[in-house]
Amino acid sequence: MDYDVYVSNIKEKEVDFVAIKNDWTIYVQATYMLVGEQTIEQEYAPLECIADNYEKVVVSLDDLQQPSRNGISMYFCIFNGIWFVCKFWKYE
Repeated sequence: MDYDVYVSNIKEKEVDFVAIKNDWTIYVQATYMLVGEQTIEQEYAPLECIADNYEKVVVSLDDLQQPSRNGISMYFCIFNGIWFVCKFWKYE
């Protein structure tokens, strides 16, 4: 079965992707890099406004470890020069 994928606005903040499959939901913020406090706040704030217990993640090209924040995990992916490699490493 496929995922239904949406863009959502919560409290006037955009969530990049909301993926739903059956009774499972995941919220995803995607950013080039988490450089600076303003960018970090911009990416995490929409997810922090969501009051449910579904998984929330931030995905970036950073290779710097970012700790989870308020239950929101951070993953990074690798760009191989042609396209994004679909492998994610989860920081705990």
